[in-house]
Amino acid sequence: MRRLLAAVFVILALFAATNVYAGEMSVTKCKITAGKTEGCDTILVSGTMNATAEDLSDANNIQVTIDSNDMVNPCVQTFPIDETAFKNGKYNYARTENASKRFFKYDTKTGKFSFMAKNVDLSGLGCPLTIEIEIGDYTGAAEVNEVLVNGPKKPIPIKLMMGVKDSLRVDRYKVKRGKKPNTDQLSVKGGFSVADTGVDMAAVDFVVGLAGQTFTIPAGSFTEKNWAFTCKNVVLLGGGIANAGLNLNTCVFTLTIKNTTIEAGPGAANFSVEFADFSESVPIVLPANIIVGGSSYEGTWIGQFNLRYIDYTPEIPVERSRGFSITITLESMVVANGVAVLTVTHANVNDPYFGCQVGGCTPDFGSVATLQVPPENISTVAGPGIMIFFPNGAVLGTANDVGEMHMSSDGRIISNSLGVTDSWGAVSLIGPGYETVYLPVYHDIIEKTWAFTKSAL
Repeated sequence: MRRLLAAVFVILALFAATNVYAGEMSVTKCKITAGKTEGCDTILVSGTMNATAEDLSDANNIQVTIDSNDMVNPCVQTFPIDETAFKNGKYNYARTENASKRFFKYDTKTGKFSFMAKNVDLSGLGCPLTIEIEIGDYTGAAEVNEVLVNGPKKPIPIKLMMGVKDSLRVDRYKVKRGKKPNTDQLSVKGGFSVADTGVDMAAVDFVVGLAGQTFTIPAGSFTEKNWAFTCKNVVLLGGGIANAGLNLNTCVFTLTIKNTTIEAGPGAANFSVEFADFSESVPIVLPANIIVGGSSYEGTWIGQFNLRYIDYTPEIPVERSRGFSITITLESMVVANGVAVLTVTHANVNDPYFGCQVGGCTPDFGSVATLQVPPENISTVAGPGIMIFFPNGAVLGTANDVGEMHMSSDGRIISNSLGVTDSWGAVSLIGPGYETVYLPVYHDIIEKTWAFTKSAL
């Protein structure tokens, strides 16, 4: 009898399985933010799938599952289907329940969906991650990688790994060679997480490695306040002075080692950090021909971007113009092989499109200015230009092909070269481009110009 019942259950399971089908699904946008405390994270996803109106009519709910290898518990969100939420081929559900704000929208005609869950627990979520949507017998799934999550220049928050996994990320680094012995300097900024949040970094040695060379901050050097560990002007074991900060709340670390000798040469190298049970490393590339003392381009630059266009909206076409002012601060990252690469550490733009007005903002990782050393009247190589990634998703960049940048002989004025009419562009990673927002539908660009002058302050 037991064998007979088992066979019946197998047959029923196979029969049920034949009604389930794998649908087509793709994700076009995925934004993930980590909350200040556990259970306060946010995920926003949009894309396309081919679930039909019949699929929704036959189902009781829509279930969304977000998961990855290190996730503590998959994030599962369920949205009920009823005649209020689903009508005329469109599903629209939005609620705030138990402090969690959620919505799911889907149009069966266009196949477009969007989903958001706020104040949820995404602990351990990393890339690649999977997103699965189940609607009755329909199942759609997609894998999302680091390039898509938060855009290509902003990584998934490493804070989601705090208390789950040891991890290390380097965002910026700089090596300055001194003219005299023991005057080199290493500066690094990045993110980290620890599996053991109870670790006392003040009680252990903190060892930094660069291409096999180690720099040890001795135990007892760090002081702790509100989960932030700092040390100032600490003499390293073996020589050198260190200043460091590691914040377990924000998962950000900064490190400067000076009055030392950097033994590593140009090329690929490992940067590592070890303390207590933490031992992580990441690959970096040290440039060749590092110029002593960094770059003379460091400082504040004041700029103006303009465009002229023909507006065909009136009966008689009219020439119009639009522009914005911008101030940026540059900090030398590396100078090598005749090119200086500087990080844009601060920006202020008087146009709301960039979300960086009063008080300015700190641009996202990847915001750099690339300038030739020494200054060239007309750029002789491809690459010189400015690229800024703003926190609101806007991106501003200048044309950077050979001959498209002009520099004054003293290197204090940079601009587009004469005759370069399409010299800059502004787009958004999450919305319409600058021209789509401000210019009429029917128009022709006459020219785009830009220029920066280095402040004397």
